[in-house]
Amino acid sequence: MTTNKICMECGVEFHQPPSLARIKFCSRKCYHENRRKWKYSDELKKKISDGVKKSLPSTAIKPGQHLSPDTEFKKGEDNLRWIDGRRAYREIIKRSGREEICEVCGFSEDNARLIIHHDDEDRHNNSLDNLHIMCNSCHQKLHYARRRKKEQQK
Repeated sequence: MTTNKICMECGVEFHQPPSLARIKFCSRKCYHENRRKWKYSDELKKKISDGVKKSLPSTAIKPGQHLSPDTEFKKGEDNLRWIDGRRAYREIIKRSGREEICEVCGFSEDNARLIIHHDDEDRHNNSLDNLHIMCNSCHQKLHYARRRKKEQQK
C-alpha cells in the first residue's frame, strides 16, 4: 500500500510506500533546493564546528585554520582548499556553454554529483579539449579501467 504525500519544496503530489513515511520530498533535487534555505543558529554552528574538530586528528587542522559552517564553504581564494586557481575549471566549463550532463551516460539529475575530469590528469591544463563532464559513477569506472590497464602493462 502506498500513500500520497505533497513535496515540501515544489508542492507536487507523489507516491511513497509506508516504509519511507519520513520522506518529505519528491526527489533529491527538491531536497537539496530546500536544504539551501535552512538557517543555522550561531549556537548550532559552534556545536557543528566543535564536533568536527573533535572527530579529526590533531594534525588535520592547520594552525590558524578555522573549521565552521561560516568559513568551510567559502569560494575562490577564501576557500580553505584553494590552491592557486586550480578549481577554476568548473567556471571554464560553465562559461563555455556546455550542457551540464555526463558526457558518457547522459546523467543530469543532480549537478552537484557531476565531476570535471581532466583527460591528461593535469589539473593545470584547463583547455576545453582536456575537460570533460562526468557523473561520479562513470568517472570512477574510467579511473578503474586506467588502473587495470597500467597493471596489465607491467
